[in-house]
Amino acid sequence: MRFFAMGLAAVAILCAACGTKDKKADGDNSLREPRVLVLFASTSLSESAHELAENFESMHPGVTVTVALDATNTLIKRLAAGESADLFAFVGKQELDAAVKSGLITADRERVFARNKIMLVVSKDNTANIRTIKDLGRPGLKVAVAGQDVPIGKFSMECLSYLDNDLSFGIGFRSRVLKNVVSQEGDVRTVLNKVMKKEADVGIVYISDLRGRDADSIIGIEIPDEYNVRAEYYIAPLLKSSQSDLNDAFIDLIFSNTGRTILMKRGFFLD
Repeated sequence: MRFFAMGLAAVAILCAACGTKDKKADGDNSLREPRVLVLFASTSLSESAHELAENFESMHPGVTVTVALDATNTLIKRLAAGESADLFAFVGKQELDAAVKSGLITADRERVFARNKIMLVVSKDNTANIRTIKDLGRPGLKVAVAGQDVPIGKFSMECLSYLDNDLSFGIGFRSRVLKNVVSQEGDVRTVLNKVMKKEADVGIVYISDLRGRDADSIIGIEIPDEYNVRAEYYIAPLLKSSQSDLNDAFIDLIFSNTGRTILMKRGFFLD
């Protein structure tokens, strides 16, 4: 009986230990419950945003990053209309002001994480034989730009104003270029597609677009710095997000060596 009682006690202890282990395991599983981080990002960040998301997911098991891409102004409208997201990565100082004014983010939480410039883009065969920015004013050329309600469109018009002030391009250069505009698109990706489909001879896009998935079928033509712009990209947590831990971790990734490498590889500059 004594040995039997001792055996029962041993079994009871083992069962209690197993129960404790199971509870601990359950606790660990609860810490790894699936979570979703939603990132709203400007179209020009397409490849970079997806690569950053993949890296983040590999570093944080159980977390899925959903990337929503659109023109910056459209993303602001969607957020203001009630769509849910955690982080907002976008381009443009005016757009920053609009997001703050709409109560989507606070100015003290945004950070500049990358910069960009604009350039001309032509198809690989360049049948219009465009060589420099001066060629934009050539009669009969078909030019694609983005509309002025999106950042790349504003930057394009700003560049044309700089060129118009330089008499070496001739009087009325901006007006001559605008006469050649055959389309004003809703985002930079559509401008690029117009050129690739040869519906336009030339388009104005970001330098980073030359490092995207279509790089083999297009040629970039530089716009000199004195006529160019510095487009700044911001990242900010949205005020309605309740995932501050994931937001902070994703922003840390962007500013890490891994994040810097991804952005530079895609044509962004960081100074």
